Amino acid sequence: MNFDVRDFRSAALFLVFLASTLSLSLGWLYLAPSGAGAQRVPYVLFPILGLVLLLFPDRLLTAIWQLARRNAIWLSLYCSYLVLLSFRLAGLPDDGMIFRQFFFITCAITFGAGIIAVGASPKTLRYGGILSIAGFLVISEFVAQQIGLSWSHAMQAFVSSGDLNFVTYEFLRELFRFSGPETLLVPASEKNLVAVALFTVLILFRAGHVKSGPDVLGWVLTGLTIVVLVLLNTRSVLVVAAISLISAVLLSFVRPRPSTLQLLGLILMCVLVSGVLVILFSSDLTALASLQGRFAFDDASTGARTQQIGFAISKINERIIFGWGLTEINGQLVHNLFLGAWMHAGLLAFVLVTTAYIAMLGSWLGFIVGYIFRPNLWVLPLRAEWVAMLPTLFFFRVWIAGDAGHPGLGEWIGFFSFQGILVVNLLAAQAGLTRSSEIVLKMARHE
Repeated sequence: MNFDVRDFRSAALFLVFLASTLSLSLGWLYLAPSGAGAQRVPYVLFPILGLVLLLFPDRLLTAIWQLARRNAIWLSLYCSYLVLLSFRLAGLPDDGMIFRQFFFITCAITFGAGIIAVGASPKTLRYGGILSIAGFLVISEFVAQQIGLSWSHAMQAFVSSGDLNFVTYEFLRELFRFSGPETLLVPASEKNLVAVALFTVLILFRAGHVKSGPDVLGWVLTGLTIVVLVLLNTRSVLVVAAISLISAVLLSFVRPRPSTLQLLGLILMCVLVSGVLVILFSSDLTALASLQGRFAFDDASTGARTQQIGFAISKINERIIFGWGLTEINGQLVHNLFLGAWMHAGLLAFVLVTTAYIAMLGSWLGFIVGYIFRPNLWVLPLRAEWVAMLPTLFFFRVWIAGDAGHPGLGEWIGFFSFQGILVVNLLAAQAGLTRSSEIVLKMARHE
């Protein structure tokens, strides 16, 4: 870390940025739960991060300007969609859906600006990632102990009986309810927010590994996080995590070619992992049978989403141009951003949100293709293969997530973390620098 800790502003930025990263995995935790103004922890920390960034006007202006340049087209399209949706849902009980989107985007831009302000420091990303994952485990265990539960109970119940329902409804729901207001209703989907956050901070942690040797701690933390994700029982995150891990390993070969020993070690690791998975999933362990059933995609959750698609298409066919306003099926909004936009607000809303999505996807794919064919453009010490995985949940979950498919805070953070790191890389490349910390020093000289 190249901050001068004797500088109060730099120390404050460093500490608040770490606290904001920690708060991502604590979205289930409330401050002042007994009062009417109870707020989730990240909803308090991100505004504080914004205030601290005001102490660095040059860095903040650079960050906002660069983020605006990179994201102006799709962001204006998406915000136009939200404004149109607000008109179509005016006076209807949307449960704050539109406000949440604007708030989440603001928080994510603030976090992306924070990454730029600290120069995408590898140590900062490593500290923040491990702090967030460890903080979730320690704090959730402490809270669980207060109500006579623990992670060991949840793990034992899953291993012995394969009962993920116990983990979801008897452990996690009680855990999340404990710190909230007395009137808090905890949906089962609350665990999805935690799963998304854990995946995001894990990728930030892995991106911060800059040593030439293997990231042993990174793989240990990855294994631990996967175990927690299994217990959180969020299939979409597990699927994306598996694809992201494989993709990151493949992209890593774009870097200077690994030695023969490293290549043999990687092959051996893949063989061992494959062998363990084959043995486990061919066994008759109750817990594994439960997982196999979950990933067969023939359960009630999958059936409900399939029913929602048919319902949405039929409603769209009846009112193609203007939509129906707020429309639910079986008390739920359609779990798809594009169908939901069209059904709620009409054809124009669908066009706006689809065009925004394509623009965002194009930005991401453009980076991956550019890195594969021109890896010399990547000048930061960060691991580009892991940086590339930051937006994956964003692009996947809009197809199947609740809240009408709108991205949650974790998904937005992942996308703007990716954009923030790309801005730092661009600034470093333009200035002929090879270390992200030099960007911080360069901006600091102008303050």
